[in-house]
Amino acid sequence: LQAEWISLARKTHPTLAPLGDLMREAQQRIPAPDTAFQGWARTVPCDQLQDTKALLPPSIARLRMLARTQPRCADLTAQLLEFYLVRLSPEDLIDVTQPLTSQQLLAMRDSLRIAEPARTEALFIWALERDHNLVHRLTATPSIVSKLLSPVHANRRGGREALLDALLGRRGLLSFGLSPEAFQFVVRESLKGKPPPERVAHIAASSRIPLAEKQALLAGLLRSRDPRLRAAAAGGLARTVGAVIPQAAARACVAELRTARACMDARGTTLAAPPPR
Repeated sequence: LQAEWISLARKTHPTLAPLGDLMREAQQRIPAPDTAFQGWARTVPCDQLQDTKALLPPSIARLRMLARTQPRCADLTAQLLEFYLVRLSPEDLIDVTQPLTSQQLLAMRDSLRIAEPARTEALFIWALERDHNLVHRLTATPSIVSKLLSPVHANRRGGREALLDALLGRRGLLSFGLSPEAFQFVVRESLKGKPPPERVAHIAASSRIPLAEKQALLAGLLRSRDPRLRAAAAGGLARTVGAVIPQAAARACVAELRTARACMDARGTTLAAPPPR
């Protein structure tokens, strides 16, 4: 009888057809057109969006339609979407959650399943760009770091050089960690070309790198034609017991220290005398 009533209502009042289609889907499990769902989601009172759960499991297209109600229904939309997001692939999750705010994503962080190793690779960059707190305490792999250092991503973070310094721990604090392999990758990338002496000294003094590996990484710089690079590598290595430093690099380091001391002395003479006590 109910089915006959729905059919009659659809014929008698065409404007009720979309609602009739949705009722038929809820009661008879006959899929309604997506246009019917779209019109309903766009106009229904926000608290009635929960009726979506009475329908067939929503397609990605329908989830997008639900997400577009976010400006109107705010957290009610987010709460409903969270019920379905846990089952989505990384690609579909990124697609569906575009309208959501970073605060809403943070509230449903566990349902995004970013921390699952199988999903971290696919979601890490997206999560970092939406809100760095989404990757809090996660560990980046070499593959993730390689993507981060690509121009399209590095330019959003002050450029490749600034990002390398951040990954090395020279500036700022990262919201995520690096796996040992990822840190090794960052070090190798940081020493390519003609790195800044300050970066070379930082790497040479790092306690995270075994001495043998450090010696191999810095071998070329210890014999560089640039005395500043030789000095930086030697100065950093000198803090490690058992380090082997070539004479030319050691002399460059001593010369650099003497220059720095002379500079400090020269500046000291230009300072005013301290106030009397």
